[in-house]
Amino acid sequence: GLVFTGTNFSNVVGRLYFTIPKFVDFNSRPHVLIEPYKDDGWEGFATRMMNQLVLGCMMSMPRGQVRVNFINWGWSDKSSMLKQNLPETLCRVCLEEEEVETLVDELTDRIYSFLKNGKIPSGLPAVELLVLLDYPEDYDDITDDLRTIVESGPQAGIHVIVLNDLRLSFENTK
Repeated sequence: GLVFTGTNFSNVVGRLYFTIPKFVDFNSRPHVLIEPYKDDGWEGFATRMMNQLVLGCMMSMPRGQVRVNFINWGWSDKSSMLKQNLPETLCRVCLEEEEVETLVDELTDRIYSFLKNGKIPSGLPAVELLVLLDYPEDYDDITDDLRTIVESGPQAGIHVIVLNDLRLSFENTK
């Protein structure tokens, strides 16, 4: 469905100036790459956009139908606003390798179950948001697993949001 991004699109026709809210349609664009950043100012903007997008998802669906999962290997504070204001059942933050591996396994099991049975397993939220913070910080070990989630996840209700830090690269994250 449509999710408000927290920003507007401005236009002028003749002498009429108007703004239209910008939305993300997860049906036609299943994943979101927030404007890549390479300095602190744009990093702050990207974090605010991510928060607005996640909150928009939370507010556009019934309570409990959206869960946000953060991979935060850089141990940044970008997930703190949501973590402090949402219960653990709706907001999970993975800081350690084992937590990330468990999350990736859960998401791939969800995809497999959906492909096998044609529905999302009972007891799970309709939508899982997977937010990759400070990408590519230490992501090279799970790149293949993430590829599966990115390619097949949307049909099982999994959508990826990436905060891409251009100051990092796969070659210098270890």
